Amino acid sequence: NNVLESFDYFIKLKNIKVDIDCPEYLKTPSMIEPEVYSIVINLISNAIKVIIDTGEKNIKIEASKTDSEFRFSVKDTGIGLNEKYWERVFEPLVSDPEEKIYTNPNILYSSILGTGTGIGLSIVKEIVNKYGGSVEFRTPSKGYKTEIEVVIPWQK
Repeated sequence: NNVLESFDYFIKLKNIKVDIDCPEYLKTPSMIEPEVYSIVINLISNAIKVIIDTGEKNIKIEASKTDSEFRFSVKDTGIGLNEKYWERVFEPLVSDPEEKIYTNPNILYSSILGTGTGIGLSIVKEIVNKYGGSVEFRTPSKGYKTEIEVVIPWQK
């Protein structure tokens, strides 16, 4: 919710519907707080970037835990990402391999959301790997074009 508040003006301006499916007091594994925020901010801002110029603007954020792991996912109805790029976009500075996001860059979007997706995803992957977890794109759930999931095991 704190992360969404930072995008609140933009979410309202662009009529983006955000659905959150997360227990109110869900905790992450023991992590440095700015690292948690970095993961959440990067995944949500990327979802916003890819739905700016689409008709249906829906984002779904899910988080859950089991006895063995913590899960966090973001789904969107944006432009989608071809499966052949699912690994490549985690490379630093690979921001838009299909050249779909920034065909008509707008300075307002850039100043609020940043200009790219690659460096953020590489940071997310580095943080998640540090805690023995994984981050990957998945075949999107029905009604969505992109889905990315972070899984972090509970440390023993």
